[in-house]
Amino acid sequence: MNKIKIVVYGADWCPDVVRAKVFMDSLNVTYESIDTDLDETGKELVMRINNGKCIVPTILINEHVYVNPDDEQITLALKAQNKP
Repeated sequence: MNKIKIVVYGADWCPDVVRAKVFMDSLNVTYESIDTDLDETGKELVMRINNGKCIVPTILINEHVYVNPDDEQITLALKAQNKP
């Protein structure tokens, strides 16, 4: 199994961020969480990725960007990044 690096950019008040984290937790996926309300560099990255908008969650999986993905998109992204 390949090592997958996942970074979730979001905020605790956002239901989509909470849903994405709960889903990844249910899969026992390890990820780094960056709160865009507390981390200005993280917020700037999210805004650069999303053409000036702070859209959360923005998830990087092995440097591939997924903006506000649903559970199915997360599953497919993890499978795609886990191929040898």
